[in-house]
Amino acid sequence: MSKDKNKQGGGFGAGRRFGIGLVVALNVLFAVLIWALLNFLLTKPALRKTFDLSPGAKFSLGGETEALVAQLRKSGDLLEIDTFFESYQGAKDPGGIHARVKSLAYDLIERIRFLGGRQIKVRHNDIYRDIKSSGERVEVTGGQPDTVTLKIGKKTRLIHLIHDMADIDTPDTGGMPGQAQAQFVLRGFKGEQALASALKSMLLEEENLRAYWVKDFFAGDPSDQTAAGYAGLARALMEDGFDNHRISLVTAQEIPANCRLLILLQPRLPIPEREAALIQSYVRRGGSLLMTAGMSRGGRALSQRSLLEPLGLRLGKQQLFNGLPDSTGSAPPRYGDPRCSFLMIEDGWSRVHPVTKSFRQRRMVGAFPQARGLRLAEKMPKGVRGTYLITSNPYTWGEAYVGGVRPDYRPTSEQDLGRQQIAATIVVDGETERKGRIALISAIAFANGDGLIDQHSKFALELCSWLASREARVDVPERYRRTESIKLSPQQVSRVKLLVVWVVPLSFLAFAFFLVYWRRRA
Repeated sequence: MSKDKNKQGGGFGAGRRFGIGLVVALNVLFAVLIWALLNFLLTKPALRKTFDLSPGAKFSLGGETEALVAQLRKSGDLLEIDTFFESYQGAKDPGGIHARVKSLAYDLIERIRFLGGRQIKVRHNDIYRDIKSSGERVEVTGGQPDTVTLKIGKKTRLIHLIHDMADIDTPDTGGMPGQAQAQFVLRGFKGEQALASALKSMLLEEENLRAYWVKDFFAGDPSDQTAAGYAGLARALMEDGFDNHRISLVTAQEIPANCRLLILLQPRLPIPEREAALIQSYVRRGGSLLMTAGMSRGGRALSQRSLLEPLGLRLGKQQLFNGLPDSTGSAPPRYGDPRCSFLMIEDGWSRVHPVTKSFRQRRMVGAFPQARGLRLAEKMPKGVRGTYLITSNPYTWGEAYVGGVRPDYRPTSEQDLGRQQIAATIVVDGETERKGRIALISAIAFANGDGLIDQHSKFALELCSWLASREARVDVPERYRRTESIKLSPQQVSRVKLLVVWVVPLSFLAFAFFLVYWRRRA
């Protein structure tokens, strides 16, 4: 009787222990499955989400930026981001602005990469230690320092760290000598706006935009590598997403509808009325024209009246010269120097035009040789609105070549000095919803010689993008962020990864098996 009870008790105990072990094993299996599922879901870029509890969500990406990254994931394209940043210390980085902007740019790019997952590849190139990276910078950016490149297939965009990502304020000294040196102040960080706008333009454009260069009237040649040619500008446009083509207005019946930008640089012959009418008709259909019309060699001034006057523009007849401001601001400007024929622009960029207002804030320097004045008509034609783009410094005067004799680079009197307008844009209401646009620069601005295209490449690309109506600008409010970071060595990063990915989950698993063993012993 007692043996039967013991057998019954032992059978019941073994069954109970088996049941407990099965429950614990199922719990461990369930926990492992949940852990695996969470890791799987959290590695999906579409499900990634960051939480920003800072006041005003200062460290969050804008909704449009997140939507663009989602669109990139949906398209299946690979976005490659390369950084080529310099390192400055001490007096070379006043106020530590460069270091702060670079840190904010790194943080922004990493947050975008986190949302994009495998479809965003980021490389931070060390141009000081890696010879290959240094060579790539020259090849990709033309040697420009402090740049970020974005690439999707054959479409490439170039962003400058300071010029495009930072809003730097410099108190306006009026450009007069004797003023104290202005101090730079970092007002805000607009890197998200720059990166998102570049990404949006690449996603919107299924193919590159077409730019047509006028080859009549001895105008600028995009294939000419000489000092008078414009091969540098053509290359910059190609890298910015334009396809360059040539067109003869003399033989063409009309300018093609797929022309997003017509380029007419430094024509050396008067434009006949027929060809001028072709251009005007193209602009009124929503087309865009980039034109430069500086003085010809020897002081010849072509008015191009048949083209410009019906649009409310008029060119001056005298070549402009300016005094060279003293670099210290303590001495009067210098005259009698051949360099006076280069109009030096620093605070003369328009405050209101979207192309130049950031140049004025940064006090970007420009140099425009063989310039002459231009004017907008007091009463503009119906449907035409004009804006001055560039104004010379207050030490500017005009002179005409008399008998082919070059001026002596000196004003006759101080009364002759004053600011002159040398560039303007007009917007034309036309036959379609899209408005026509013209940018006229009355100087040689983008030629290969004298380093003009190197100095003005940013201005040229911004101006061409505005003319081509690239409506890809993302409006993100500028935010000033103070970065807080902890510097970890690669060994520390690998240890943290080992701890989070392996040690902690396996510790829980080992604890679960210990519970099984302990319950079985109990």
